Parts: sequence; C-alpha cells; structure tokens
Amino acid sequence: MKNKYGRGILTLAILVLPFCAFNLVQADTYTLAQNTNTSSSTIYYVDYIDGSDSNSGTSPLSPWQHSPGDPNAVGNPQAVVLKPGDTIVFKGGVVYQFPSSGGYIAAKASGSPGSPITYISGHLLPTPWPDSTSRAIIDGTNSTSDYKDVTKNGIISLSNYSWIVIKGLEIRDSPPFVNSYQMAYTGGISWAGSSGGNITIENNYIHDLAMDGIYLLGKWSAAGANEVPSNFYIIGNTIIKTNGHGLLQRWGFNNVVIENNTFDLNGVDFKNTGEPDIQADNIFLSAYDTNGSIQYNTVIRNNIFKDAPTKSHILFANQKNINIYGNVFTGEAAVASIDIGWLNQGINIFNNVFNDNIYIYQGPLTFYAVSPDTFHGEVNIFQNTFVASPAHGAVIGFRSGKGSNIKILNNIIDANPDSGNFEKFGYQINIIFDTGVIDYSTLEINNNVYNSAMSRPFKVDGSYHDLSSWKVALQQKGVSGYDSNSTFGAVSFANRTEGDFHLSSNDTLARGKGINLSSYCSIIPALCFDKDGNSRPSTGNWDIGAYQYVSSIFLGDISGDNQISAYDAALAAQYSVGLISLNQEQIQKAEVSGDKQVTAYDAALIAQRAVGLIGKFPVEG
Repeated sequence: MKNKYGRGILTLAILVLPFCAFNLVQADTYTLAQNTNTSSSTIYYVDYIDGSDSNSGTSPLSPWQHSPGDPNAVGNPQAVVLKPGDTIVFKGGVVYQFPSSGGYIAAKASGSPGSPITYISGHLLPTPWPDSTSRAIIDGTNSTSDYKDVTKNGIISLSNYSWIVIKGLEIRDSPPFVNSYQMAYTGGISWAGSSGGNITIENNYIHDLAMDGIYLLGKWSAAGANEVPSNFYIIGNTIIKTNGHGLLQRWGFNNVVIENNTFDLNGVDFKNTGEPDIQADNIFLSAYDTNGSIQYNTVIRNNIFKDAPTKSHILFANQKNINIYGNVFTGEAAVASIDIGWLNQGINIFNNVFNDNIYIYQGPLTFYAVSPDTFHGEVNIFQNTFVASPAHGAVIGFRSGKGSNIKILNNIIDANPDSGNFEKFGYQINIIFDTGVIDYSTLEINNNVYNSAMSRPFKVDGSYHDLSSWKVALQQKGVSGYDSNSTFGAVSFANRTEGDFHLSSNDTLARGKGINLSSYCSIIPALCFDKDGNSRPSTGNWDIGAYQYVSSIFLGDISGDNQISAYDAALAAQYSVGLISLNQEQIQKAEVSGDKQVTAYDAALIAQRAVGLIGKFPVEG
C-alpha cells in the first residue's frame, strides 16, 4: 500500500508556499547590446530603390537611398551625425548595391551602454517594413574592401567603434580577391581595434564571399583580459560559402560568444589571380605566441558545423578559458572538427555531437601543435558523442606539444565499423597519445564507451592496443582511472541511421554508466545539463555521451502512475527534507524548477501543476 504521509496538510502547505525568483544559469551569461534608451534616439530608413538622399530619412515614406557611412552617400545621410540609440533600417527585400566605382558601409560613431547604434533589416521591426519575411540585402559585388585600411576592411566595416548591433541582414557576393591577404583579412562584416567592443552580430545570412564571413581584429600585443577588446556576440547567423574563414577572430579579445550559428564552407567557388587559396576554417581563433596576444573566455556553443573541405571546423590557439559545447559537427572536415594549436590553458569540450565526418588528415579532436614544446593545460573532454568518425588520425589525438591535467571522461567514442571509411583509410583509432605528448601523472581517463573495426584501436607511445592491454599500459604509466570502467561495443541510440543519438531505453553501455561530474558544476555550469538542456542528476551515476536519457513519462510524475497529483508533490517534499529516498529516474522527474536540486519549491510547482495553477514547469522553458 502506498504511503500517503502528509497528503492533505502537506499539500495545502505546498500550495501556499511563496513563489520565489529562481534564476537558472545554464551556461556562460551575457547581455546583448539591446537599445533601452529611446528618448533622444532616431530611426533612419534606407531604401536603395525608391529612396533619395534629399529626403529626411526619418520615415518609411521618406527614406534615404544610401546608408550613413557609404562614401556614395550625399546630402542628409552624408551629413548626419549618428548618436547612441540611433537605428538605421534597410528596407526588407531591397538589394542595396554599390556602383562600379566601389563602396562599403562604414560605422561612423559608437553607441553607449543600453543605447547601441543598430543596423537592421526592416523585416525585423515591430511594424515590419515592408513585411516580416523579406530580408534586406547588401550586395557587395562592387564593394571595395582594403585589408590594409581598418576603416574599410569589410562590406560593412565597424572600424573600432563600440556598442553596435548588426541584425537580420543578408550580405552576399564580393569581387574576386586580389591576393590571399585580401581574402583572409577582410570580411562581410569586420571590426578592428585594440580596445572597446560590445558588438552584436545577430541573425544575418552571409554567403558567397571571396573573403571571411566575419573578420574581427583585436589587440596585437600581450595584454590582460581587461586590456583587450571585449564582449562580442556572434549569434544566430548563417555563414556559408566564403573563400575566407567563416569567422576569423585574430589577436587579443575577451568574452566572445559564438552561439546558434550555422557554418558551411562547402561549394565555395575559389576565385583568384594565381596565388594559392588560403586553407579556410569555419572558425579560426588566431592569437599568436610570437606577439604574446591571448584570447580570453571564448564560448562556442549550440552551433551547427557542416563542411570545411580545405581545413577544420574550429582551429584555435593561445586561448585562456575556452568552452566548446552543445555543437553538432557533421560533413567533411579536411583536418579536424576541433584542431587545437599552441599555448592553451583551460579547455572545456563537452556535450558535442560529432557525426558522419570524413577526415582526410587527423580526426574529430586533434591536439597538433606547431612546436613539440607547445603547452596544453587543464583540458576537460567530457560527455561528447563521437559517431561515424574514422580518419587517418584518431577520434581523439594528442599528436604533438605538451599536455598536462587532461581529463577524458564519459564520452561515447564510436568509430563506426559500418561507415565504410575503414576500408578507405585503414584506420579507426579511438585515441592516440603520441610519445612525449602527455604528462601521464596528471591524466585522468575513465567511463568511456569505445567502438571500432580495428582489433587494436588505441595507441600510446607508438604501440597499438586493444582495450584490455590499453588499460594495463595506462595503469603502468600511473594514469588516474586508466579507463578501468570503460567498455567496448555499440551504444544503442534512438535512431542511429537517422542521426538521432539520444540513448534508447534498452541501452546497457551508456545509460547510468558515467561518473557523476556534479563537482564541476561550479566552474562549468553548463556541464550539469545535457545537450538538450535536461538536468543531469546531482547524485548517482550520469549517462555517458551528450544526452542524458529522459523517460517519456511526464515530468512531475514521481509515483509513475501516469498522472501528476498531490501525491507526487508530497513525494518531492518528503525527499527534499530527507524523509524518503528516490531513484535516479524519480529524481529527474522531481527536479522541475531547473535549479539542479529537488527542494520544497519543486514540490510546490508539482502541486500547482496538479491543480491547474500552472501549465508547464520552469525546466520545460
């Protein structure tokens, strides 16, 4: 018989519990440069087809033809002095062009905190101009970008101005590049400066350029995190078919967030005048040890990476504290999905999915420094799912440099014997530790699930191993964990053929087999949620891979009777004060607030849901 302890009085107490303000911080937080001060700001309208520079520009009925900052502008847009909070609206569906003599759009002023200067497509206005579906188009076919002049090194060039938003534009086409410098160091959108920042580039469609999609040039010399340009938000953009990099972030920066973008360099029509093409990455974070420049606190999350046929999806060097999580890597990458260069300190790679990649050179995750003395420190590789990713190299390869304090925990590393690439490359190596690359006394590796067509898919210090001898070799080197709890076999996914790598209900290799990594939540908050944002349990084992298994039974239904009732609220309340125990699945159902613990607040929410006071739980969004 069920224990109905406290069912009446406790339920009443739960219902009258005061509502509390709970702020769930799943990941690195940031504040976009949104315009909150409109008292003295002006909205200017630009219609290249039907506008005139003699118009006032302050009404959709009286738009300018040219944008401020275009050298072809005359009259009012040439003379206007932009102020913090001003907005330049480009009419949706209209193609903005430059004459054969050339041109570009250059920022001419900075915004201020709470009052950025915004360049926006008319389809995103509260009253769309002319409709809510047609993007404004900036056509750069006749643009004249100059990599040697930071005031015009992009089709839209922001120079070193701060507090600027570029939102919703389509930026397309550019002249064939003159040389590789012109292609690598100009962009569809560019910014350059040794200080300042607070730039938001959001929801733009950037494509078919003989240059970088976005080019950011920071501080050349060695400097601290508070001495370099900071607060750049690259969010929700689609960047495809650029001859240069999708995004090049060069030299010193701090706090750059690259989120919810789609990158794809497939199908690029390389045009040049005889010089060799650059090897373009979807994202290249390029700081240098030669000048001492460093990039601090970079976040790359929830992006989709498709093809990078000449180089890698992400290449970075000289990073301090970089977090790469929640991304999907697919398609072809000639070198690697994530290519880690030189002098990096604090690398967290977690909750990513690597699927159906073909690597001509290295593999999904490669540490391949230019110098054998190059340092990699504090590297955490947690909760990733690697599937169908064989290559000439390895799924995870430490190939050169010096690595210390490396942790590889709770990953699915499946080279996929059915992919056919084993015959193509002859390799399906899971992990390589080349000779002299790893400080084994600071290495921790455990609770991973491996799979490969090779009989000995592990390589350490030049010798190949099966899983059993791999464990012995690591143990002899004093490696913490030495993969003692790791297994070999094919994880059961929801639908492997269709690319759904959620764990299936009948999986026995990954479900409940991972180390509980809750101790890392204070320093890596997003780790304690899976790729879908589901909470990982605060106690008990975690699932292995990017996804925590979530039962199809309703959240809040702790009792398992297919309904949410006051009894479920009572169970949550009793568990929160230590009166009863719950299993892992029940804890997942009880944690409905999203604060990573079961408290009286969760009990109150369940009680309110049971009687119809709320329609969904906070954790459901």
